[in-house]
This record gives sequence, C-alpha cells and structure tokens, in this order.
Amino acid sequence: MDATQKNRIMTRFLKEISINKGIAILPEQLAQYADLDAALESIEANGVGVIDYHTVENNPGEWHRLKDILMRNVKFAEGSPPRPTGYDAPGLLSRIAFWRRDDQLSTLPQNDYYNRRTVTSPDSVELTQLKAAARAKMEPIIKQFLHRDYPFSAANDANVKSVIGLLEKHLKTLTKGTEEYDKYKQRLDMMNDLDKINNLKLITVPDEMGGSTAYCELAESAGGVTEKASLVSLATVRQQLGNLRDGNPTNRATYTAARGNFKLGTEAIIKLPKHGEIVEVQREAMALNVSRMLGLDTTRATTMTHNGQPALFVPFDNIRLMKDFARGKTFTPLTSSKTYEHYSTLNPVGAGLHSNEYIDDFGPSLGLFYLCSDTDAMGGYNQNKALRDARSLFVFDQVIMGKDKLGLDSRLSMQPIETIVKHTRHGQGRNRTLIEDSSFNAKFDSLEQLRRRGTLLAQYADRVSYQHGQREQQLNRLLQRRDLTTTQRNAAEKELKEVKTLKKDATDLRSVIIERIKKIENVFPKHKPAEINRVELRQSLVLEKLLHNPVLFTSQGRPYKHPWTHRQANPIKSVDAIDGGRVMLTFGKDVSPEMIDYLKRQGAGASLNLRGNRQLIISRADLANLNEKMLHPEAQSVYAHDRHYLDLRDLRTMSSAYEAGNKETILASVDSYHRIMASHLPAAQKIKAMQTTQKEIQDAINGTEKKGFGAHVMKKLQFDMQQKLQAMISPLEMPANLTAAFNAAVRLDRVAEFNKVVQEAISKNRVTSAAFTTYLTDCVQRAAAATNHFEAVARSQELSDQSAAVLIQLNQPAPSLVIDDVSDDEEEIEVMPVSLVEIRSGEQQVQRELLSDVRAPTTIVTPTDGTVNDKPEDPRVDVSV
Repeated sequence: MDATQKNRIMTRFLKEISINKGIAILPEQLAQYADLDAALESIEANGVGVIDYHTVENNPGEWHRLKDILMRNVKFAEGSPPRPTGYDAPGLLSRIAFWRRDDQLSTLPQNDYYNRRTVTSPDSVELTQLKAAARAKMEPIIKQFLHRDYPFSAANDANVKSVIGLLEKHLKTLTKGTEEYDKYKQRLDMMNDLDKINNLKLITVPDEMGGSTAYCELAESAGGVTEKASLVSLATVRQQLGNLRDGNPTNRATYTAARGNFKLGTEAIIKLPKHGEIVEVQREAMALNVSRMLGLDTTRATTMTHNGQPALFVPFDNIRLMKDFARGKTFTPLTSSKTYEHYSTLNPVGAGLHSNEYIDDFGPSLGLFYLCSDTDAMGGYNQNKALRDARSLFVFDQVIMGKDKLGLDSRLSMQPIETIVKHTRHGQGRNRTLIEDSSFNAKFDSLEQLRRRGTLLAQYADRVSYQHGQREQQLNRLLQRRDLTTTQRNAAEKELKEVKTLKKDATDLRSVIIERIKKIENVFPKHKPAEINRVELRQSLVLEKLLHNPVLFTSQGRPYKHPWTHRQANPIKSVDAIDGGRVMLTFGKDVSPEMIDYLKRQGAGASLNLRGNRQLIISRADLANLNEKMLHPEAQSVYAHDRHYLDLRDLRTMSSAYEAGNKETILASVDSYHRIMASHLPAAQKIKAMQTTQKEIQDAINGTEKKGFGAHVMKKLQFDMQQKLQAMISPLEMPANLTAAFNAAVRLDRVAEFNKVVQEAISKNRVTSAAFTTYLTDCVQRAAAATNHFEAVARSQELSDQSAAVLIQLNQPAPSLVIDDVSDDEEEIEVMPVSLVEIRSGEQQVQRELLSDVRAPTTIVTPTDGTVNDKPEDPRVDVSV
C-alpha cells in the first residue's frame, strides 16, 4: 500500500466517523494520526486474506470489515475530524483473527432457513405420462394374482392400498424363506412400487448457492421417530420409469428379476421438527457444522423452510450403516418388548480372535460426541452412524443437546450423568462403546483439538444468533406495514416467534459449548502446567489405565479394538515434577504392587516404583514410552520373538479383570502345556500337545457364558505356539517371510488356521515345499490387498479356505521326516479353528450376506426368453380381493 492510497483510506475513514461528514481533511492534518497509520500497516502485514488493499476501497463488504477493525482498536474523541486517543495493537490482531474465523464459518452450510424454501408443484406433462406408462405395464401383471372378478385399477389409490393391506396380512401367516412367502413378498414389493409411483409429487429443493434441484416426494418411510419426507430425484424417476416403460416385464417373475431397473428408492430426506420442537432442526444443523469444523466426514445438509416449518434437507451418500459392521449385547427394557443393543464392538473380519484393523480408528470423533452430549448418537442398533467405503466414520443424525447428558472420565470415555434417566435405554448412551473403544492417544488429541477450536465454535454460535437477529429485524419492519393481508401478517408473526426461539437457543448453545469445553480439564489430575506438559498429562492417564488391568475381550468373547477398562476406581489425583527428571503420581487409593510387577515384566521401565502405597515414581523417559497395549503384546498385529506371550504370572494377574469362566481349568491346561514345551520331547509330540491344549481351552470357552478370559488366553496361546514352532525349524530352512505371513494371518484373523498349517508343514517335513512357501506368500499378499472391512472379510475367508486346501497338499506323499514321526495308526487330532463357534457362526453368516451384497451387480439384467415362466399365475391359489 503506497502513501497515496493510505492517505486516501485515512481521509475517507475519518470523514465517515466525523460528526460533520462533509468536513474537508487536508493531507497535512493526517500527520497527527500516527496510530491510525500504524493500524493500517499492521492490517496489511497481518491481515492477508482478510483485507485486500487492492479491492477494499471498491468492495462495500471489505470496507465495512476494515472499518470494523479500525473502529474497535483505534480510539478517537468525538469531533470533526475526531481526535486520536489511543491504539490497541493486540486487540487489532484479535479482530483480524475474528474475521479470519468468520471467513471459515461462511463456507459452512448456513442456518438461515428462511432464505431457502421448497416449492411443490402439480405433475408436469412428462411425469403424468411416465406414471401412466408405468401403470400400463404393471396393471396386467397385478391382475394375474388378483381374483378375476375384482375391478382393479392401477390408477385408483384406494384399490392399490387395499391390495397392499391384504398382502401384508397374508404374509404374516407365512414362514420366511419358503417359496410361498417369497412369492407373496414379491407381489407386495410390486404393489408398493406402484403405490410409490402413484403418489409421486414434484418438489423443488433449493441449495446454498441460490440454485435448486427437482425431486419427487416419495411415499416411503425413512425410519426413526422424527417426521421425515422421503425424496427421489426427478432424474432418477425419469430413468427408472423410463426403463419400465421401455422394458418388457410380463409377469411377477420377470418384473422381480428386473426390479432393480424399475424401483424407486429414497435418495434424500427432509427432516421436520420432532414433536414440533423447531430447535431440534437447528441443533442438528449446528452439530453437523461442528463435525465439519472438527474435520470429520459429515453428511451434506441444508436448512430450509418446508411446509412452513424449519427443516433440514439431507441427501444420501454412498455409505453403509454402522449396524453392518458392529454388534453388541441385546437388552429388553422392562417397560417394552422392543429390544436394543448396547456395548457394541466392531465385528472381526475372521474367526474372532483379533480386532478389526480394516476400519479406521474412531478416536478423532470423541470431541464431537462429548460436546454434543447426544445419548442417541449411535442408536439402539448402530443405525445413526455409518462408514464410508466400509472403512471410515461418516457422521449424520447428530444433535447438540441443551442439557448435559454425557460426561467424561479419566479413561477419556463418556459416562451418562443424568440422574435416574442415565439408567434408561434412552439415557445410557447406547453403543457409545464404539467411539470409546478407540486409541487413547487419538481420543486425547480429539479433546485437545476441541479445546483449541473453542473460540471458533463459540463464534459459530454467535453467527447463528446474529443471522436470526437480522431476520428478526426484517420481520419487525415487515409487520409495521399496513398493507399486509391477514394471512401475510399471521405468517410473519409465526416466523418471528420461531426466529426469536432459535436466536435464544443459539445463544444458549454458545454457553453450553463453552462450559463443556471448560469441563474437559476436570478429567485431568492436578498439575502445574509449567512443569507437566500436555503429553505427560496424557501419559499419566495411560499409566492409570494400565494399572486398572485392561482386557482385550468382552464377556461374550468379542474382541475390543483397544485394551478396555471399566470404571477406573483409583484415578490419579495429582502429577508433580520431582528431581532427577522424574514425576510423581499420587492416587486416591492404594496402588496394586502386583500390577507394578506386571507392568515391569512388559517393559514399563526400571524407574517405575511405589513410594508408600499411593504414590508412583517414574522417569519422564519411561513415562513417555508407555502405551496402552504394552501389557498385552498380542494386541499388536506384529509378532515379536523376544516377548513372553503366555507367562502364567501374567495370566493369573489379568484373570482378575475378567468375569468367571472356567479360569482354573484354562490355567491348568496352560501349565501342562508349558511343562511339555520345556521338556525334551520330540517336536511331533509337542505339536500334538499344542493341539490338545488348544482343544482343551476351546472346550472351556464353549462350556461357559463368560468367554472373555478364555478367548484372551487362546489368543496368547496362538502367539506362543508360533514362537515354539519357529524354534522347531532349522535356520537353514526357515522361510524368510514366515513372520510376515503370521502377522498377515493375525490381521486377517485366521491365526489358528495358520498355525495348524505351520504345524503340519513341520510334522511332514515340508517347510521348504512349494505348497507351504506359496501359502506364506499368499497370506502376506491377501492381508495387503484388503483395504476395507468387506475386502478383509473376503480375503480372510479365502485364507481360511486356502489353509484347508494346503493341509491336504501337505499330507500328500513327501520325503521321510527329519523329526520323530507319529505312527499312521495314531488318531489325528481334529483341527479346531478358534472361532468361538457358538458366538461366531451367526456373525460370519451376516458378514457373508453383506459381502454378497457388495459383490452383487448394481444393475439387474432382465432374463432372456425361456429363463422364466411367462404364464399368468393361477388365481385360484392366490389372495382374493
């Protein structure tokens, strides 16, 4: 900015703030405004992207912004021209930051729903013709399964709904999966398709950019308790009904075979206020914007007016609901027969011994879920969130609650905190475990990000309130007019009431946001920030978690993604820096010496020691090296030669963290296993002992409802067996990629089957055979090829199938054994893939069905002539109407 422009800007600014706007200001008078000069220089240096001096003089919006920054931070006494009295340099930088944040907020979907309105219109000629053509194709087919005397018309809505009612009633009397059931279900599908076509209504939906898109309202339930309007784009209607018009379905079978080309499905919804509570719409819109500001993948949503109410337009994305990837324990409320799930974990991709590594960690979303305090964020069946590309979290159906319903604890997990309500199904935060079962570091980082974004989030709430305030002023001016009709006045008064309500709600939410962010600090122990940094604070909580004996499996035997602790009864009270580069952690209760020993065995560091009963001393270096998985090296998918995976001392200590479940039987089996492995018995007998131990533990798991401990020991056993098996192989014959293949089998959750193949290769002296080495290479390649959950399920099943095939190959005639052979008449021990059969079979069937869905073609091709029966159905065996 040259001196001429600066003088011009200063002169204009001073005139605009003078009492006498027409006063002449001479160039020599500007010398006394050194503060104003300095402010303009600071804005030029620090306001890049906020103020552009090339355009500011001709851009009213930019000039208003520049004037705002100057007026707030360069002080003047009234006059013509005003006299300078001071300059707030830090305040000026703060105001520049405010406008920078405002630019960021302006890119978000806005809450000014009154500036966008849906418009319904009568059927166009095109839509009328498409409907008629569809009915003409469907009516003859429908009449094939109606009584021949029934006067049915496809255009008669009452006729259509009557048939739907009868079919639904009859379907309830039939058994699912039978041919008869499928036949009636297909008829009902066809009738519902016709009902949707008959009730299509044109609607124009506005967008944020001032444009609009043509949709049709669809007679289809979008689910949930919130009132919703289901929409399908007019483009899709043209395509699908055009396919039906141009196609040649002649009966139920041919229609069903090609139905994918004809049927109309929901592509977007308009969510209306639940029970008339208009703040619900705003709170969802604001929550989704908070999600965006926190960098999460979030549904596109636009606020608008629909049927005279604030509403939220939500287009559907290419996603799969979380219920396809997770499962929990089923509960039945005392006051209802409707069940729900809680304490969900992610589905494993294979047998169920290893957690799912093909779904990204949800830790980065903890800040959002905590801030919103929405106990129904996941839903009773994990239907309120989704995954994109079967891999990463996708946020929709999220609401900021006005009341605090969920608090934080030192696990960085959420806890229901409402009195009494917290024990109900709606108040306990069903399936929040999916978010809580995330990396501790990622959860901590998410909360730290939330703290850093606090100013932006508060400003966002201010912006929403300001927008409503602007609309409030417009409506007040409108209501002052005398030429309004009664209808116009009533509509304006109704909207004014709504706007005032929403303005207040935005202001209230601002306070809620600020207060919840402040409360994050209450989770952390007392400390001096100058002495204990944030990372050390996090590591202190990691140590607290480790001392509470985390588990890897639920009581039902499902794997957690990360080590899990329940309510931690002995939180850290304070963290203090002491001499020698050490810190001292003070607990509220006595610390378990047994857990200290356990930690040291797993590499926590020699500096970790008790001082008294409630204080721990640890070096800063050892504190920094702690991680939440260190007690359980088998929780990693990376095998280590030097770890003791099956230490009986560890098993006895960790057993106390699990519920009862044949613990002594399992420990006795492991003890016997260790004695045999430490003996000088031949390799063949040791392998047989491995298989015997595996079977004994599997039987113990199957014999109890509390499967967590057994599943954990079984996982440890697989890692220990791999150590023992590798020790049986000559270094000259050791496959270079054996460890990598084992790691791959762990990731694909087929470790027991992998170990069985290795056992067989050693027993048959085939570790250098092409069958075995190819198998190892394929293991590595399969694990690397899978990029998401469904691909991993497929690769895991392929590995399981290949394992069975390779076992057969390895049993083909081979050279004589180097190690002691097992006589031919000895009974072969049955392979026991560790799948927790009773629990897993149903889950794996679901996985296969979902995988089948993924593999299915998106377009259904109409069968060629001769592949289906084109004869009309016999009306004598069908429903009479």
